[in-house]
Amino acid sequence: SVSKSFTAAAVLDLVDAGALALDDRAGDLVPGLGGPAAEATVEQLLLHTSGLSGSHGDDHVPLDRDAAIAALSELESSFGPGTGFGYSNSGYTLLALIIDELSGSGYREYMAAEIMRLPGSDGRIGGFWDGEPAPRGDKAVGLVDGAPAASLGDFAGPYWAMEGNGDLAMTASELAAWTAALFEGEVIAPEAVELLTGTVFDQGDGTSEIPGWVALDETAYGVPVYTVAGGGGDTGHNAVAVWLPETRRSLAITSNTSEITASELLDAIGPALAAGE
Repeated sequence: SVSKSFTAAAVLDLVDAGALALDDRAGDLVPGLGGPAAEATVEQLLLHTSGLSGSHGDDHVPLDRDAAIAALSELESSFGPGTGFGYSNSGYTLLALIIDELSGSGYREYMAAEIMRLPGSDGRIGGFWDGEPAPRGDKAVGLVDGAPAASLGDFAGPYWAMEGNGDLAMTASELAAWTAALFEGEVIAPEAVELLTGTVFDQGDGTSEIPGWVALDETAYGVPVYTVAGGGGDTGHNAVAVWLPETRRSLAITSNTSEITASELLDAIGPALAAGE
């Protein structure tokens, strides 16, 4: 699910370029889309406030683009758009379809060329867990229930069950560097970063949703942070990325076992790290 922060960055990059607006309806951007999904706005999809419920596909089960649009069109709504919060993988796949439609190059191509980059580097960071472009180097084997995971990055696709919501892979150092570059305005324009941090759904408990991230007040770690976490499924991996805006520091932690997760490691060291200890 850390992939969602990259998807959100791509969407805001396209907003900054004038290709779409946050209040555009998904049905006006993706031909053939119907049902409640068509009524959701880009902003609602980014903040998980669209009301969409259910799943459009299963991890590592082949799903092509047309079938994904058809499945998304069948999703129901659990609340009025913009009136509540409901985490939705399907909403982020719909955002990937919007990127695919409006980027002029296709979803994976746009992500690789424009978003999965670091300043001063002429190469892509990371890649897609399954398919191309793939990460460079060997992949760590995840553990599921203490045994090697079945998913090793060799799924042949098509990939639209996971595109946009959980499809990327990279090293922890790449993720930490990208997190810093994102919030410093070096991946997308500074104006797009301002839009990212200023597009908010307040949960009322010290946490707020922003596109692709969660904003936490000082309660959790002693200082405000932006964070995103994900894991589970059949890969056996989990990860968390953090941006500390007051000190402009980034952190990424990865784990290949549920026995000690990246989020648990963050909880163990986060307060001391935030305090500079």
